[in-house]
Amino acid sequence: MSATLSIESGQVEIARIVSDVFQTMLNLDVTPMGQHLSQRADGLTATVQFMGESKGALLLHCNVEQALAFTSRMLGEDLIDMTDDVRDVLGELANVVGGNLKSLFSPGMALSLPSVAEGNDYVLYLCGSNQVTTVAFASEVGVFHVSLARNLSDRFGDN
Repeated sequence: MSATLSIESGQVEIARIVSDVFQTMLNLDVTPMGQHLSQRADGLTATVQFMGESKGALLLHCNVEQALAFTSRMLGEDLIDMTDDVRDVLGELANVVGGNLKSLFSPGMALSLPSVAEGNDYVLYLCGSNQVTTVAFASEVGVFHVSLARNLSDRFGDN
């Protein structure tokens, strides 16, 4: 596949991949809502970076209650408090979604290890000139967001 992914096809691919990953890993149906941007500043954001000829990042943002629900589904046990398991599950979800999206771009790309930011009113900056495609997903645990940031100084995405 080409190293170019338009915003519109980016939304379609993000929606398809996130829906497949959440159904497979969590047995959770999610419905894409387009570029709905009502996310709150508090919660967690898991990210993996794309490295190689092209650069960018995949970001998964949800609130604490959603993170606990995702982890409970994956581990098969009820969780009520934030733990390292919750951070690990969010990181793994970002990693799997990013790994599936990685195949849409230039060959030889690698993913960083996942990282997770959490708290109230945090801001996560991605350095460089980036184009960001965000898709909101509705689920039985609420709306969460997945973003694909593409560095415009590379051949990653639209220029």
